[in-house]
Amino acid sequence: MILFLDIISFLFNFINTYFLFKILCRFLNIREQLIIRIISFLFCFPIVNIIIYANDITNILGVLIGFLIFAFVFYNDICIRKLSTVIIIYPMIVSVNYLAQDIGMHIFFMFIDASELNAKNVSTFKSTFIHTVSLVVAPVIWFSVWQMIKRMNVRSINLINTKMWLMIDGICLCVFTSILIILNFVPENPLINYPICFSGIATIFASLYMTIYISDSVQTAYQLQTIKMRHQYYEEKKQEEEKVRSIYHDMKNHLLVLENQSDMVETVKMSQKLRKEISDYENYIHTGCDILDIIIKDKSRKAKEKNIDFSATIDFYDVKFIESLDISTIFGNGIDNAIEATEKLPEEQRAVIIKAKIIHGFVMILIENTCNDRSKSKFKTSKEDKFLHGFGIRNMKKAVEKYNGECTSNCTDGKYNLKILIPINSEKRSATK
Repeated sequence: MILFLDIISFLFNFINTYFLFKILCRFLNIREQLIIRIISFLFCFPIVNIIIYANDITNILGVLIGFLIFAFVFYNDICIRKLSTVIIIYPMIVSVNYLAQDIGMHIFFMFIDASELNAKNVSTFKSTFIHTVSLVVAPVIWFSVWQMIKRMNVRSINLINTKMWLMIDGICLCVFTSILIILNFVPENPLINYPICFSGIATIFASLYMTIYISDSVQTAYQLQTIKMRHQYYEEKKQEEEKVRSIYHDMKNHLLVLENQSDMVETVKMSQKLRKEISDYENYIHTGCDILDIIIKDKSRKAKEKNIDFSATIDFYDVKFIESLDISTIFGNGIDNAIEATEKLPEEQRAVIIKAKIIHGFVMILIENTCNDRSKSKFKTSKEDKFLHGFGIRNMKKAVEKYNGECTSNCTDGKYNLKILIPINSEKRSATK
């Protein structure tokens, strides 16, 4: 019977470990290697099942440091995400495990009288049973946490910026500090400790909900912005097509005038006027992807306003597996950085070239611009991208890596080249993430 209870206890601890691992993978991108995943899962076991006593600050802080090292070593993500994940989750671990341990101890002394304890005649079965019962609460709480955050879109959490993470971290740090002080620097009193720990758990749940709400809100804002840009794009396209039809209608008369025009100066002026009238329509490039058409049109207009020679040759008709959000991140950031760098040059030197197509089983993307020296700006940006709501160049690289692709860049002979290669067979692998 004792063996059965021990198995049940281990099962509870295993459940805690499983849900912590799933939660971490929701917040962070674990490294791809299978051995790394196995070791990561095993490391979750002592972290989530740590025994917490009052006046045990060394153990609490020691495991916190270990948790931080674990997150930085086994997960491939930006530092603020790793730090924030630990700050959000660890107060929950401390609160849950302290309550389970302390409440279990009080239950133990409720059923074990002093004579048994003094005689050291405590039933092994009774103590094991009480210990097992005290472990029931933790799996229920971790299951509840998982149920809350599993609906959180992994892609939308990438949209949370540093300021938002710091706001969430501030709340969770206050919770953790309060728990740490109460457990270690205030005389132990269940009437004080328990409410603080329960409040801490409730606050962490609220913080997790706020994280989900923020990520969903940013995702919704991005989608609304995309819809707005689509609408604007098609309205402009409709107007330009009407303009071209009007020009076409009068083209015969214009040609007759040109044929009978003896003044070459007037002929050139009329020709230039015609070119200017139809030039806007030339900006419409059909890439085979609606969102990419919109992005290229928008960036082409911006380049024209800055007197930048903008050229785009893109064939995305057979590229169906890259999601719209990732296309926006890759092309939006890459082209904006190219425009930003090029506009610093004299007008006659400004040029941006975009090429993208499938070559030998890879999606090849080239973003090239003239420059003086951009060697220091590799995968960095100093601006705020309005279209992408502040997406950084780091997110651009992450979007490429999501499809097992690679980003490389170089600056030679006055040209900066950003090259992206994404394997076509990444479609199946990215769908499983």
